[in-house]
Amino acid sequence: MLVVGVYVDDLLVTGTQQEAVDEFFSELTELSIKDLGPASKFLGIRVNYSEEEGYDLDQDIAILDMLKEHGMEFAHSVRTPTGVECNERHEAGDEKLPVSGGGNVVTVRRFQSLIGSLMWVARFVAYSDADFAADKEDRKSVTGGLVTMDGMPVSWTCKKQGGVSLSTMEAEYTAASVMATELLGVLELLGELNVKHVVPMTLRVDNQAALKQLEGEGASEKAKHIDVRTKFVGDYTKRGVLKPEYREGENMPADLMTKAVEAPRLNTLRRIVGLH
Repeated sequence: MLVVGVYVDDLLVTGTQQEAVDEFFSELTELSIKDLGPASKFLGIRVNYSEEEGYDLDQDIAILDMLKEHGMEFAHSVRTPTGVECNERHEAGDEKLPVSGGGNVVTVRRFQSLIGSLMWVARFVAYSDADFAADKEDRKSVTGGLVTMDGMPVSWTCKKQGGVSLSTMEAEYTAASVMATELLGVLELLGELNVKHVVPMTLRVDNQAALKQLEGEGASEKAKHIDVRTKFVGDYTKRGVLKPEYREGENMPADLMTKAVEAPRLNTLRRIVGLH
């Protein structure tokens, strides 16, 4: 079997046999595509391999380059990506971007470039969480979640929900349905690659009321859009594809996607999903 990852004109090729990989590149010689050998770097990600521990991926070089580009290579390090005070979201105002040392307003393009640089940097389990009514302006909740394969993150999300939830429970199982869809996408990909996997796939939430809804034990009087989401997950649960489980909030790694946490808890949660 041959697997080819494609990003624009960059290819990452692997297979069950070296002969298949060699044949693939021999077929593409007319297109001036070169085989650069075992991957050591791909899309800014450094790749290291050892027979004892497997593959290790990091973006140390990309991070250092980004810091140099924005004049921060000598800046002091911090223990968390952002402070817990950021959990208190403030009303939108007319505050302008800060002024640089030269007296010129920071350009929108440079600001966008910096933000873009930061938006990067088996057995399958999905974790879902929601920050209820997080946005004080429109009161929409935020969905956060990640999917792990054998304990390592392979997919993650953090985005505002499309509608306004009327309760924490509604926000939580809206988030859970999003992560259920993500798991089903992984399932479809595994089928295409003919990769054996364990079913049911586990979907972990930290809200007991939402869990009962996902298992079909909640009240039946629900708004139509909520009922559809609940029955969607419930259908795959009954078929043995998904298995909703409770995960206490203290050890819920999806919290990393919805809120700022203190350094000790940040370290605990990232270790749970293999981010050492």
